[in-house]
Amino acid sequence: MIEMSAHNSSAWQAANERMAEKAALQDKLAQPTVVELIRIAAKIYNVTIDDIIGPSRVAIYSRARQYVMHHAMKGGRASTATIGSRLGGRDHATVLWGAYCHAARHDLEPATQVIYKKRKAPRYEGREPTLTT
Repeated sequence: MIEMSAHNSSAWQAANERMAEKAALQDKLAQPTVVELIRIAAKIYNVTIDDIIGPSRVAIYSRARQYVMHHAMKGGRASTATIGSRLGGRDHATVLWGAYCHAARHDLEPATQVIYKKRKAPRYEGREPTLTT
């Protein structure tokens, strides 16, 4: 009887782990891709997809791009380089800046803080490293 309950307990644990993995996968799939975010931004800002991807620096197009940059980074499904390439070949630093501007404009937590919270900060033994001349 004791062996049976131990087996039953491990079966429940395995089932719970599978359910947790499935829930995590569904959450990840529920996050929109960069292309889906571009479509969403086009509807929200009432612009075309070509306007968002294009080279124009008109404010409404830039705001739509920054919306995509922020939400794509926050979702974490794509790197900043990938996000930039989907937005017409923009640089990764442009994506970082655009995501920051969108967050600042709307009083949101910057997407970069979400990314950095996932990583552990480097620890230095003793003093901070300094440049020597």
